[in-house]
Amino acid sequence: MTKKMALLAMMFGAIAGFAVPATASAQTITENKVPLAVGATFLATGTNIEITTSAGHIKCKKLTWDLTVLENTNEQSFAQGKEEGEGCTVTQNGVPVTITSAEVEMATEGGGTGEVTLSFVADIAGVLTCTFSGTIPLTYEPESQEFAIAGVLSGTGAGCPGVVEMHGNMADETKNIVPVQTD
Repeated sequence: MTKKMALLAMMFGAIAGFAVPATASAQTITENKVPLAVGATFLATGTNIEITTSAGHIKCKKLTWDLTVLENTNEQSFAQGKEEGEGCTVTQNGVPVTITSAEVEMATEGGGTGEVTLSFVADIAGVLTCTFSGTIPLTYEPESQEFAIAGVLSGTGAGCPGVVEMHGNMADETKNIVPVQTD
């Protein structure tokens, strides 16, 4: 049961991480090289996000971040929103995992780095419920539509792992929103 929960947590953490590259300090979130207005929304998805614990792995067929731009200037960009997981399971036995109450905040620092702060609840087959949260680093290539995350989240809940690792890649689903370096 602990293995299942840990795996789920990793997947959600990975999802959150991928959406982050869309914002940046000294970079703006753009569509066709035009900065997005505050209040604009965009989607980021990941199909290779994995949550790893000493007990096993959790994977989702697809993780999606639905993000809203809250600030978007040459000095700082910031977006926040929700994440959803589709087809999430414990890889060792196929036990279903449901992610709820998932929130994501992302900010980048320019030069291809940033961070994602996330919080979510992972329910493994209705038997184990864990809450995972934390801030993990993200990396991206300017002008790219893909982002990578890798880091550690803390977990709480009876029988839940205290620490899980998440890693994977996400991509801009709209296909035309990319962080562009501004001088």
